[in-house]
Amino acid sequence: MNPEVIAAFLGGGGIASLAAWTKVWQDRRSALREEQRDIREEQESALNQLRRYVRELEELLRFYRESSIDYSVQLREHGIVPQTTARMPPSLILPD
Repeated sequence: MNPEVIAAFLGGGGIASLAAWTKVWQDRRSALREEQRDIREEQESALNQLRRYVRELEELLRFYRESSIDYSVQLREHGIVPQTTARMPPSLILPD
């Protein structure tokens, strides 16, 4: 760089503008880090909520399976063969 340009930059408030620019740059970086941390926390919270929903649905599914088995057994004990038109979704059928 030309020495006159450097002298002009450093003189007449150049150092102050450089310091201000550095401060702005650091503030932007810290704001970006904080925003990324907030986004990460929101994602973790949403994931935990989804896990709770899945656990609740699995418990509900288990309850209905056990209930239907109990009712089927009770009907068979009284000589009634349960008839149903309900079909098990393929995603819930256990492979052999």
